[in-house]
Amino acid sequence: MQIYISLTNSAVSILVLLLMRNKLSFYLEQLDRYDKSFENLDGTLHAKTYKSNEIFAQCLAPAIVVMICVYVWFDFTLFANELDFILIGDVMAYTFPIVTALIIVTQFCLMTLLIKQRFSWLNQKLAHTQHILNKKERRKIETATTDYFIMILENLRHKHDILCRLCVTLNKVYSIPLLLTTLQNFVIIIVTCFLHVEDSKPLKDGHSRLMFNVFDGIVVVLNCTEMVVMAKICSKTRNEAKHTTLILHNFQKTCQEVDSFVSDEKLIMPGKTPNIYEALKPVLIFSKIVGLYPNKIQTGPTDSSHKLGILWYVVLNAFFASYAACTIRMGDKPAVTNELIIQIGDRIYLSVSLLNSFVIAGTTFANRKKMVSLFRRLYHFDKRIRFLQPPVDLKREQARARACSILAAATVASLIVTYLVVDVCLFLEHVTMYDVGTEVVAYVYPLTTMLIMISQFGTVAMLIRQKFKWINLKLKQVKYKWYRDHTDSLFSYTHVRFHSPAVYRKSDETIHFLEQLRRQHQQLCSLAQDLNRIFSFPILVTVLNLFISITFTIYFYFISDSNAKAQRPLLYSTYYALNGFINCGALFSLVLVSCSTRNAVFEFFNFVTIKQSLKFQAKLTSHILHTIYDRTEEMENYIIHFSFQLLENEVEFTGCSVFVLDEKLLFSIVKILQQIVQIDRDLASLNIRTNVKYFDKYVKLAVLAQSCHYLLYIILQYSVMHQHQGFESLLGDASFIVAATVATLNTGVVLHQFLLLAWLLKKRFEWLNREFDNFYHNFKKFDSNSLK
Repeated sequence: MQIYISLTNSAVSILVLLLMRNKLSFYLEQLDRYDKSFENLDGTLHAKTYKSNEIFAQCLAPAIVVMICVYVWFDFTLFANELDFILIGDVMAYTFPIVTALIIVTQFCLMTLLIKQRFSWLNQKLAHTQHILNKKERRKIETATTDYFIMILENLRHKHDILCRLCVTLNKVYSIPLLLTTLQNFVIIIVTCFLHVEDSKPLKDGHSRLMFNVFDGIVVVLNCTEMVVMAKICSKTRNEAKHTTLILHNFQKTCQEVDSFVSDEKLIMPGKTPNIYEALKPVLIFSKIVGLYPNKIQTGPTDSSHKLGILWYVVLNAFFASYAACTIRMGDKPAVTNELIIQIGDRIYLSVSLLNSFVIAGTTFANRKKMVSLFRRLYHFDKRIRFLQPPVDLKREQARARACSILAAATVASLIVTYLVVDVCLFLEHVTMYDVGTEVVAYVYPLTTMLIMISQFGTVAMLIRQKFKWINLKLKQVKYKWYRDHTDSLFSYTHVRFHSPAVYRKSDETIHFLEQLRRQHQQLCSLAQDLNRIFSFPILVTVLNLFISITFTIYFYFISDSNAKAQRPLLYSTYYALNGFINCGALFSLVLVSCSTRNAVFEFFNFVTIKQSLKFQAKLTSHILHTIYDRTEEMENYIIHFSFQLLENEVEFTGCSVFVLDEKLLFSIVKILQQIVQIDRDLASLNIRTNVKYFDKYVKLAVLAQSCHYLLYIILQYSVMHQHQGFESLLGDASFIVAATVATLNTGVVLHQFLLLAWLLKKRFEWLNREFDNFYHNFKKFDSNSLK
């Protein structure tokens, strides 16, 4: 299967690239024109980066050649007994697809990096323009200067549009090869791991076991690296393209500014600013005890350089990680059952759990400075938000945050202790170094690191959600004040609006508050994005670990027949119930904390008992903002400016951009079905005539396949039930065939249902496109005079 898929990928990829050669040439020509035009706009920035591109390309080509030569040498050394025509062809059958996939991925990554670099040029030029323009915000800008800046912005907008179209062209060229290459990489990784575990590769006599392990490691690492690098480069390019919008929103207003209002209002509040470490101290202290927070914990901003904390972190994590890994690798784990699937499942569960703990420990140490920087920015944010006088009791909010942190630390500690006690009582028969490592440390250490990581992420995310709540409450207060102040000052509610002179003074005050809230909202969105970057990779591996843990927990409890289940059924049930509760609770906690950061809740930390659909907390700002009446032209323009920023600043918590931690992760299929039904209702009013005969045949085939599946399943159950009554001779030999048929039909029906849903969506898109085409052809009938 690996050879067939790999050779198919190579053939199709070469054919597609051959057919798309004109588009690829067009892409390179357009990129060259873009470079020449940008050189006229900013020659120094263009010249600096071109030299680095040449050096990078010259270093990459020899590296690829070395990788290919190393792979071919390992393949010949391990598998080729003698150099004849057949063995050389066999080696080429394995080597050629990997070389083709490597070259295709390298080409695509280089093309994408070129696009990203041009987006970076554009953003640097835009940031430089913003810096010059913001210096003139207090002065009156001349007409000639304004026209110059408008010309630069229009030029940059045109270049941004060109780069976006080039991205679309590049995606069309490499879409099919990348799809097949990704499929090939997944198949190679799975087959390589399976053959390595089974030790069933046809190696030649006298081969080195070390070389065999190194070769399989190179294959797995190479394919994983291709997918990770490709995904990260695409993500970086997309973020660089979106970063242009954030730079545009940092352009200050150059119209009427508020000067006298700042001196009149109370900008200094009495009292001491609450310290962010006071709220996070319980979770951080518990994390530091178990060695998952190597920084200082003190009142105020702090440095991450804490030698004693780093030493404690390294010693504790290195000891537990090496102890658990070495005791598992020393020999076979004590068998609790004779079932092979249970032993394999336990090994997979332990391997993924330990990998998750290694990732969490490593990323915690690598991101320790970023974590302190995040806490420092939250501390300064609390100082700035006090100047705006949010309508909340800050001391009470601080006490609530601290109580939530204490509750999180106590919950994590109680779960770890309970799990440790039950695990020792159920599985630890002899207190030896080997048994303690295999039965206790290998299970408790990954669970501890996972729960502490989730508690850290959840506590900081809830603090950020609390700040969003303060901004929204202040915005509501500004809205109500605006309503109250304009009740008597507005002379007419008609389209022609007349205002008293006091209206403009009050508009300036409101605009000042909106400007301050806009800046704080943008800073808070930036804090949420930094938090997501810190915990992105640990969340990705943790969610994978949780899905595997939940699957094997259900299987072990309901299907397995282990010795512990027969000897201690109550303790066995308690252990797996606790394990399932911890895994499901951790998964739902990640989702609910991420959602509640964007949700408008009625009480703080009420996410445990959510009973209705709530609005997004970060998005709630836009709902409040649009309810402020646009009594003046400047106020109306400013609300539009604020609204565009809210549309672009999306607060999302993801696992390396693979999935979003929200309710869509749990209920995506239900939403797809709901959207299909809604689209059907909407399109029913358009009176669209389409051919539904193919759709009817498709549904009939689905019903027929499903009926055959249930019929064969009933026959299988009947044969098993009546084997002891003499039916062995008739149905005993056919039971395996029926079981295989049922499994095949089950897989086919599931695949068929997925394809049917995809076909339904495709047909509805075709209906919509047909309507747009009809509208476009009718629109073209009008000439330019009639259009005017």
